[in-house]
Amino acid sequence: MSDTDALTVAKVFEEYRRFGAPSLIRHDRDPRFMSEVFQAFAELIQARSNSTLSYRPQPNGKQEQSVKTVMQSVKVYVGNSLQQEWDEIAERLVFAINKSHDMTRKETPFYLIALEMAREYQAVEKARRARIHNENLSHKEQPRYQKYER
Repeated sequence: MSDTDALTVAKVFEEYRRFGAPSLIRHDRDPRFMSEVFQAFAELIQARSNSTLSYRPQPNGKQEQSVKTVMQSVKVYVGNSLQQEWDEIAERLVFAINKSHDMTRKETPFYLIALEMAREYQAVEKARRARIHNENLSHKEQPRYQKYER
């Protein structure tokens, strides 16, 4: 975790609640990971704690490559100073990353979590817009006043 404020820790616990405890926690030799508290936590959740060697970034290569890929993708959008729809951009970027093939696990991250292949973003977005359109139509068809009957 890059920051350890209460909100960040709460988000980590939410991920733990949704997906369960990892069997292995690989980390660098940051004092927070080497502390007795963290080691007790790893033991409590029955996970092995495995630290990388000091001054040897190769074991973190896959994570570093993932960060590099995300940063390159974000820079494409940052270049457009008129870009205002960051929520949509972030959603599309996460979707693209989650449906990209993972060479280590031989599956996409989306498949590993949902156990099904992700539908294309355009199809999902088209279905969402159609649903909103249909909801708007159904609201327009409802009479706004009651007919007067004698």
